[in-house]
Formats: sequence, structure tokens, C-alpha cells
Amino acid sequence: MFALMVVDSMHMTCIWYLNSFHGYNLIFFPFITLLGSIGLSLIELKSIYEKAEDKQRFHEAGALISAIAKKRTDIEEIERLVNEYLNQKNKDENKDTDSGTVGSDDQLQNHS
Repeated sequence: MFALMVVDSMHMTCIWYLNSFHGYNLIFFPFITLLGSIGLSLIELKSIYEKAEDKQRFHEAGALISAIAKKRTDIEEIERLVNEYLNQKNKDENKDTDSGTVGSDDQLQNHS
């Protein structure tokens, strides 16, 4: 942001000079700083949402670990918990990849 402010101050000094000594009527506003701050805000917003997804994954894994610790003597229960976790993870991954498909096989056969 500091670099944008320096560039904007040079830009605004030039505008002031042209307005004062050469009769131009240009807008005296820090456009470069405004655009830079909007761009940086969008980047930060994107990074916040990425971290939220990672936090959700860590929370789910932590819940599995605590459930395993509670049932540490029952091997069958631990196996069931791990299978549920892995199945849920696979369903989430398949849902993400299936959203990009064109259509099902039935839809493709109807069009031919």
C-alpha cells in the first residue's frame, strides 16, 4: 500500500501542477491507491475463505481422533468410525468432481 501511495502522490502532484499552471481541469483523487486497496481486499477475502475450508477439515479430523480416543478399547467401533469418516470424505470428493460433469449416461443416450 505504501508503494501505491507514493505513486499516487506523484500522480496527484502532476495533476495539481497541470491544474494550477496550465489551466487543465483534472480530477484530484488518489485513484491508484483506491484500486490497489480494492484489489488487496479481494485477495484477503479469498484467503479468508480458503482458511475456513482448511479449518473445517482440521475440525473433522480432530473429531475423529477424539472419538477414537474415547473408544480406544473397542476395535470394531474404531473401524466403523474410520470407515464412516473415509466414506464421508470420498462422498465429498465425488460431489466436487461430479459437479463438473456434462450429464449422466442416460442423458447422453437420449441425445444420440
